[in-house]
Amino acid sequence: MIQIVQHRKIFASLLLLLFVAFYVNITFFPHSHQIGDRIITHSHFYGGITTTSHPVHSHATGGYAIINELSLFLSLALVIGILSFVLTEATRFNYAIIGIAQPMRSHFGILPPRAPPVLS
Repeated sequence: MIQIVQHRKIFASLLLLLFVAFYVNITFFPHSHQIGDRIITHSHFYGGITTTSHPVHSHATGGYAIINELSLFLSLALVIGILSFVLTEATRFNYAIIGIAQPMRSHFGILPPRAPPVLS
């Protein structure tokens, strides 16, 4: 049991370290490359810039495709994660309101509105 707790702490520490490295990378190293008439902006560690403020490195064409796909995947994962959290919390809040409203209706004799009777 103690080993499982230690493994979880190590795993959590590694995930935290990975997140911090990713955050520092996207915060401090964004740059752009101009390829023909397109400008591709991304972020990763690189050795600096020249006097013309362009990165001193380049990528292969396949590298730009990989960067694009990873950026899309991470962006979608972030949006889906946030939406699932918001929807879960909204549903939990809605159930809490229903749970409070039902006893209050029966206690105070409040009847929900109903449709008019149907004429036969």
